[in-house]
Amino acid sequence: MNSCRISSCVSLPSVFLSLLLFIYYALPKIGIYFEPYGAALLSFIICPSTYQSEYVRGAILSIRMGQIQAAKALGFTPLQTIFSIIIPTWNNLPYLKICIGSILKNSAYQHQIIVHVNEGTDGTLEWVKNEGLDYTYSEKNIGVCMACNMMRTLVKTDYIFYGIMKELGWEEYVTGETTKPLTYVIPPVTATELAETLMEKFDLTGARIVGDPDAVVSKVFFCEHINGSPMSGDEKKIVKAADYDVIIPLEIVDWTLSEYVRDSCQLGRPRVLLEMGHFNFEELGMRYMTEWIPEIVGPDVPVHYIQSGDGFQYLT
Repeated sequence: MNSCRISSCVSLPSVFLSLLLFIYYALPKIGIYFEPYGAALLSFIICPSTYQSEYVRGAILSIRMGQIQAAKALGFTPLQTIFSIIIPTWNNLPYLKICIGSILKNSAYQHQIIVHVNEGTDGTLEWVKNEGLDYTYSEKNIGVCMACNMMRTLVKTDYIFYGIMKELGWEEYVTGETTKPLTYVIPPVTATELAETLMEKFDLTGARIVGDPDAVVSKVFFCEHINGSPMSGDEKKIVKAADYDVIIPLEIVDWTLSEYVRDSCQLGRPRVLLEMGHFNFEELGMRYMTEWIPEIVGPDVPVHYIQSGDGFQYLT
């Protein structure tokens, strides 16, 4: 007796459109109504979540049962088991090969794949090197958060910063890598004038300035996170900031970059730190997403940018 197995593959756009039609046209038949925007939003939430849940389910099933049983024997709670055993598990090279192979085979987009290798005594480290994949490595299990922070340093395209460049119209002023534009040389302006321009572009009610607001600035450095943590690399960013007139971080800590800027001004080298708030800063990059998301989902699905509003209120 011969048997055969028939598999079918349904594309994500077709599933999304089918779900959208069902929500918008079928649900009203049983008294459930949605506005067009609400139907599209619900479809966007449900459709990808089903795919993502399957990824998570498959990943959990790939964990050796012995590891989960060991966690129970040690008195781990289910939540502790997930974050200490299941998520940061290591030595699963066969499953890693399947996952990466599936992404490369089935995705229509050119992804940058970054792997963090926890220990990797099963040959994972050698395999990612031979495959030419971007990777980070730790000799022991360092957990999800630290691994993600390490991998984040290898990301080649940052669409938040890229979108900020596009929305500001600063493409011709970029001096570094355009896939993640962080440094610029702009026409000379005072720090106050630059702050006012950014407040207008970002639609903010205020900004914080450390240093000389009347200083004439031209060389701009978006230095990302400054949070005082050893993992953030504050020291390297402060050294790099010495080459720039104005430094714009996502957040600031008084005893690191702020102190450096004040000391620099006291020594007769005017320099300015301009800070708008982490979430305020990212919104301009998100606004740019309305330019390229329609290229992915198609012109029939409306894409809108709705600003959450300035996260700060200023009392003067």
